[in-house]
Amino acid sequence: MDRPEKRARLDETRHVGGSCPSYAQPTRSKTVWYQDGSIVLETESVRFRVHYSILAQNSPIFQDMMNFAEPHGEEYVDNCPVVMLQDSANDLESLLRALYEQSYFDPSHSQPFSLISAVYRLARKYGMEYLQSRALCYLTDQYPKTIEAWDERKFRVEKYPGLVVDVINLARAHDIPEILPAAFYDCVSTYNVTQIIRGVLPHPRNNYRTVRLAQDDQNIAILGLEQLIKSAAYQTFDWAIPNEPFPTCSDPGECTDVFAKITAEYWTPTPRCVALLPWQSKWEDMLCEDCTLAARPNHEINRRSVWDDLPTYFELKAW
Repeated sequence: MDRPEKRARLDETRHVGGSCPSYAQPTRSKTVWYQDGSIVLETESVRFRVHYSILAQNSPIFQDMMNFAEPHGEEYVDNCPVVMLQDSANDLESLLRALYEQSYFDPSHSQPFSLISAVYRLARKYGMEYLQSRALCYLTDQYPKTIEAWDERKFRVEKYPGLVVDVINLARAHDIPEILPAAFYDCVSTYNVTQIIRGVLPHPRNNYRTVRLAQDDQNIAILGLEQLIKSAAYQTFDWAIPNEPFPTCSDPGECTDVFAKITAEYWTPTPRCVALLPWQSKWEDMLCEDCTLAARPNHEINRRSVWDDLPTYFELKAW
């Protein structure tokens, strides 16, 4: 005989995460409701009907969930027990669709940061290592640990104003230290000091939010920017800053002018963060062959040195 469907008292409904659910009338998810599902997850008055076996295979947290309830006083929907969660309904939908739909979270395509963040946070919370790793790959591809990967990095996170700030804030809140050095460098080479302090102003593509770093990270970014500008001058571009050609130069007058043009481009009227700027082919077209042969290896060696020390610019642990 089928178990009758009933609305349980709030203190009798099983919960995962703490506080009581909303009193709003629950609605079924339009995207995650499987007729043959065996369990219903509810959060923010949205219900998702899924399969306990699939959840249990992918998450030790969900595997133990059935042990949280008392044997009586449970709420059932279509003969499926209801489990109350305390997550964002949008985030939970993202996680479940990533779990069920291969094409929804396809690593061969770029994805919005909001989806990557939701999948990473909830996969980490519920111990879904496979989905957590897949979400993390989007971030490590874009904010890598080696200069080779940086030079050829894959932009698989859809861009919008404030993206780098959101990435840093996610990494701080959810312990992703490996992406922080590159993310901080991207931050200080993308935003000016005013944006770092006041935040990136609202824009349609960041949901009209003003996104900003935490106060400590604002200070770290600004101090790191100051040191990186110095390193660009005294390390990466030490071959150009004196505005003097190399002793072997075959055209001192022309190359002196080229050095002056290069330094003016990146240091006036306001110095830019170019400590990791790769060697530019246009410089070879401007310099004589002797100066190119001397300057190019110097540039590459010194920018690699800056990369090796990059975490220290932002008060982070070494690579």
